[in-house]
Formats: sequence, C-alpha cells, structure tokens
Amino acid sequence: MADVKPPQYDPARAVIPSPEQLRAIRTAGDDAFMLIVDLMSGCGLRNGEAAAVNLNNIVADNVYRVTEQVILSTRQLSPQITKPLSY
Repeated sequence: MADVKPPQYDPARAVIPSPEQLRAIRTAGDDAFMLIVDLMSGCGLRNGEAAAVNLNNIVADNVYRVTEQVILSTRQLSPQITKPLSY
C-alpha cells in the first residue's frame, strides 16, 4: 500500500454544467442515456450507480436504494463499494 497514491482532487477541474448544457446533454442520446443523465444531475448518482439502476431497488413509492454499481473496467454489476444510499 505504500506505493499507492490517493486520488488528487483538483477543484479547478470540476465542471458543473449549466441548465442549457444539461438540456443539450440529455438530448444527445436515447432514453436510457437521458435517464442516466437525469439520475446523475438530479439525484447525485455517480456514473456506475446510475448505469446500474433497476426496478428491484425501488423500496417505497418515493425511495430508491442504491445497492450496486457497474464497474467501468469490467462492465459488470457489482455490490456498491460504499455504504448503500437511499434517495
């Protein structure tokens, strides 16, 4: 672990899209892409969490529980690495 470097956060690289940019992003793809963009921008889901959304994680009328994510390198579902969240 001594050779592992933690990720570096650079606030100058963080970009928050404007409402106009979000509208353009949403229309750039199909319905599945639009859903992912809405979940990421509206609920704060990360890429892998939004890609793993499914009906089994709806636990109440207005609660979606994040319990899994898609791992970028394998493109497979995996249990969420961090503590599950409810939205």
